[in-house]
Amino acid sequence: MGGFSGGRRRAFRNRHHTPMGEGGRLAVIFVSLALVLFVIAVMLGNHLRKLAESGAVVSDGDTTEAEIYYANAPDALIARGIVFGVNYSDAADITESESTDETGEESLVKDDIEYDAVSVTLRQKLSDDRMALAYSSPISLEYSIDQVGAVPLDDGISLIAENWGSRTTLCGVFEIDYPNRPEETREIMRAYEISLVCELVEAGIDEILLVGFAADTGAGVSFISDVYERVGRKTVIGLALPFDYVNLAGRAGLLELSKKCAFLAVDLYTPAVPVLMTAESLIADRVARVADMRREFDLRILLGCGNDPDTDSQTRAALELGAKNTMVGLGLPDIKMNAEKTTEVTE
Repeated sequence: MGGFSGGRRRAFRNRHHTPMGEGGRLAVIFVSLALVLFVIAVMLGNHLRKLAESGAVVSDGDTTEAEIYYANAPDALIARGIVFGVNYSDAADITESESTDETGEESLVKDDIEYDAVSVTLRQKLSDDRMALAYSSPISLEYSIDQVGAVPLDDGISLIAENWGSRTTLCGVFEIDYPNRPEETREIMRAYEISLVCELVEAGIDEILLVGFAADTGAGVSFISDVYERVGRKTVIGLALPFDYVNLAGRAGLLELSKKCAFLAVDLYTPAVPVLMTAESLIADRVARVADMRREFDLRILLGCGNDPDTDSQTRAALELGAKNTMVGLGLPDIKMNAEKTTEVTE
């Protein structure tokens, strides 16, 4: 019968059909995978956008730079300058300062500045270009590089907490010197200074402000990264910039730097006040000249680093111009050398 062969129906065959080759099948697979990846990318992009709009930070498991920088750095901070190792509780009132009234008699006047932090200079260059620590450091005593103070680091930090309260933010001003050393000893000095800063982090300092990099901001960022790599991001570390650098660099110069540092500070210290100006008017002038960048990048104002000026009046002058973030570095006192290391250090 027609349509049958040997009692079975003949299979219908399309004479125009060509079997799909291996290349065609691979093409279909690739197109399918591309569509799947596209859908996943769109979904992930929407998720990231929602996180960004809510202010959240995406992390791969470790603490990200954004988390450590902007979650821990205070939005506004006024730090009272103190001297490391001094027991301020011995004073009649640590919130008062001495003044002279119309009769010539000294009296105590209540300070009208509300401080929420303390800043203390922990390392600084002396007049003979030697570096000095305000505390007794096991690392420094081992290598006998710096002149050291008599107060152990942990004891000094505990004393500050007793004087000012355990919740008071403690910021240590720390001067770096390796960029000024001869090339053959520069790397050794850098490693030593990294160890000192790591020691501060492990001791529980809330914040560290690095001074001494001047305009070499790349070296400063690299230094901070190396500290974080060794001891983690337990402490906020900022970078101090000279006033002339900030004034000349402008917004473009600070834009990328502000993304790489927990906070930036403009150092307004100057060894000499111009004629016909007071220290207060000079501070006010400099604060005003960096006003736009100060507001945009939350620049802190560093006053009196390396000397003992009338910091109360300078702080007041800065605050009157809206500088919400100010801190004072009073410099190091006459250091009482550790008796066991005096000869070894000075030789």
